[in-house]
Amino acid sequence: MKKTIIMTMAVSLFFQVGGVFAQKKKVKVESPEVKAEVEKLISSAEANIERPYKLNEVMYEFSKNRAYKKHAGTKLRRDVTIRLIKIYNLLNDVGVNQPNKERIIEAIGMNDNSPEAHKFFLDILENGPNKYRERVLWSLSPKGVHGDDIYDEIKKLMEKGVVDIEKFLYALKKANPQRALPEIQKIASTTKNPKLFQMAGRLLCQYKDVDLLDIIVERYNYFKNIPKDKQPDHYNPVFSFSRNMLEKYIEVKEGGKLKKALEIYNDRNIFGKSRLPLMQKKLKSKNIITREAVIDFLIQQIKTGSVRWELVIPILKEAEFVEINFKLKKKLKDAIKRYSGRLRGK
Repeated sequence: MKKTIIMTMAVSLFFQVGGVFAQKKKVKVESPEVKAEVEKLISSAEANIERPYKLNEVMYEFSKNRAYKKHAGTKLRRDVTIRLIKIYNLLNDVGVNQPNKERIIEAIGMNDNSPEAHKFFLDILENGPNKYRERVLWSLSPKGVHGDDIYDEIKKLMEKGVVDIEKFLYALKKANPQRALPEIQKIASTTKNPKLFQMAGRLLCQYKDVDLLDIIVERYNYFKNIPKDKQPDHYNPVFSFSRNMLEKYIEVKEGGKLKKALEIYNDRNIFGKSRLPLMQKKLKSKNIITREAVIDFLIQQIKTGSVRWELVIPILKEAEFVEINFKLKKKLKDAIKRYSGRLRGK
């Protein structure tokens, strides 16, 4: 009997606490002004189904509407999706109606994650046509359509060859970033496809974790050394990195990894005086490979004119003063002598 009473009290307490937390979680509801603004646009779209050019203007205006993007609540977004799907299904594929359909896909994909939005996207992914399937893949968003069902469908279509993984690997990340990560890492580690490697690298950069870039740094030379006649048009492996993440990688890494990263940074040809403080900091590293790599990098920047020698020499002098390794101390002295103003170029 006592056990029954205790259990009843526990269950009661659970629901009371749960009710408190439920009350704290506020459901986002838009203001009447926002609702009226969105209603005006959607009603206008519905009224112009038979006027493709006017519908195009309305959908363009809707795609730019900040009130809907930022302030619409969950219910309004779902209602908008249901109405946009009805418009989509009434349109043919002639002329301006093609971009009208693409705008509808985009408006749903970037703003709503309702069951209706998922069903709509899954149907297009499975049945096409391809021009709208590609728009679905492009329109996935963490603030809109995403999730495991979408991820599974894209993966299935990639395995069947319906969706080109070389072009749309990013769609897996949009559908579910954490599930996509091992897939992207595996591709980065094993692929011999230059474009796929480049996309994998750029996607790994988006996770903002420098350790994920180790494999891209390690495999860089393989792709750099692919003969030009076997490289895709307009391809360069340096673009497997975002500038921001490559610089963060240099900030964090030491030794051989840092040396390779600086070689890539040199290939990227984007060094300037704003990054000299970072090099100055790395010259104080306890790692001798790091210090030598930075010295060699700075000398190379003087040679190529990426940064003025007058700005680099004081940094080299400061490093030479505290350097305890004989080889590096000599390298610094020789560089200072060679590139100091009066003897520059001799």
